[in-house]
Parts: sequence; structure tokens; C-alpha cells
Amino acid sequence: MRRAGVFAGGVAAGFAALVLPFAALAPGRCYDSLIVAQVGPRAGVSRVPALARLQEMAGLSYARFPLRLGSVYLPAHTTIVLVTAALVLLTAATPALVALASAPRAARGLTRQARTVVAVAAAVIPGVCAAAGFAAEDGLKPDVSPAVIAAAARWIPPGSCVVTDEVSLLLLADRFSAQVPGCSPVLDGLGTDLALSGGLKPATGAGRVPAVAAVWWQAFRHARFTWLSRLNHRRIAWTPALRGYFRSHFTRVLTDRRGDALYRRGG
Repeated sequence: MRRAGVFAGGVAAGFAALVLPFAALAPGRCYDSLIVAQVGPRAGVSRVPALARLQEMAGLSYARFPLRLGSVYLPAHTTIVLVTAALVLLTAATPALVALASAPRAARGLTRQARTVVAVAAAVIPGVCAAAGFAAEDGLKPDVSPAVIAAAARWIPPGSCVVTDEVSLLLLADRFSAQVPGCSPVLDGLGTDLALSGGLKPATGAGRVPAVAAVWWQAFRHARFTWLSRLNHRRIAWTPALRGYFRSHFTRVLTDRRGDALYRRGG
């Protein structure tokens, strides 16, 4: 019981150390971002299937099934369930191994078969998980090619104000930091929409919320470039007026095979 209390206290302290500074600076905004936007009710909500959630938790987010492991092909349901079960067994086996290493007397109380099962499980399960992860990720290719990233970096001068719905593009091109007064640092477009609208997304009316609209208008009015992914409609709270402003002030200068496009202000 005492150990459980120490563990719970450590978890609470770790959570508080990360969250309290933000909560102290903006309590209302912190609550909206963590509670209202993430776990609160929202329009157009749909339940994520259990198998999809298990796939994410098992580290198989990018796996394409049937998964090939050597000469064996593994179907989706079987692979996800087996990997999840393996992770659960590993989680259960680890404390047992720690106890065996710290308390030899307790180890002598176990049968040789039990010790063998625990040791084999702890050795085999990580190998199986690693092999499954490697098989899933070995064939991955970058969504945006290095050539496109380099071309975009040549178009965008360092320090320019760029608005984007996918910040990873700016990070890859080393154009994340802006040195323009008034440039709006929208790091998470969808998260911004959810937090400022009480859980609405662009498809469910976030653009009609004045606070959301103000953020995106400020972003586009100060931007010299816009780098939009093919999924920008899911993150940017477009309105007819904002889209009209964008079309009349920005010209496309680069497009990649994924459908992303870089735009420059002016003709």
C-alpha cells in the first residue's frame, strides 16, 4: 500500500510539473485546451473502433496488412491482437523478473518451469514486437520528398512568416522560426480550432466562432508564404471570406505529388 502511494504521488508530481505552469498563466485557456477540446462533447463526433485503437497502442500505426514477416503473411486482426497480448505479457513479466533479481529467496520458491517461462517471455516478446515493427516500417517512404523540401526552402527566405496547417513541413525545411512582427505562430491548427471553439472542427462550424476566425485572419494577413497540405481543410477554419482573401493575395509556386502546395504573396 505504501509503495502504491509513493507511485501515485510520483505520477501526480510529474503531471503537475508539466501542467501547472500553463494552468497558472492561463487557467481558462488551459482547461479549454485539455478538457473541453479533448474530452468534452463536440459536434460530429464518431467512435474510433477498438481494433484501430489497439493498433495505435501496439505501435503498428503505419502497418499495412497483411503484414509480411519473412515468408509469413499476418492478417490485421491476428497481428494486432497478438502484439497487444505480447505487450500485456511483457508488462506483467517485467515486475516478476525484477522481483526474482532482487529477492533470490523468492526465486527459490518458484518452480524451474515458472522461472523459465518468465525468462523466455521477457526475451522473446521484445524480439517479436521489434520484428513486427521493423516489418511494418521497413517499406515506409517520406510523404514529402527531400527534393520538394529543398525546393521549398529555396523559395522561402529564412525568417519569413509562413502560415501552414502542417508545421512539420516548416521544420523539415528549417523555416520554422519567423522574424516578422505580428506573425501568428499557429503550431496546431486543429487544436487551435478545438480549443477556441469549445470542441468544433472546421467541418462542424469552427470558422463561425469569432475567436477562431480572428486567429486565422491574423495568420494569413501577416504571412508572406502559405504552405498547405492536402488535408488543410481539416485544420484551417476556412470561411468564404478567408478563402477569397487567400485566392486574391497568394499565388501557387510549388506543388508536390502528395498534393501539398506552396503559395507566395503577390503575383
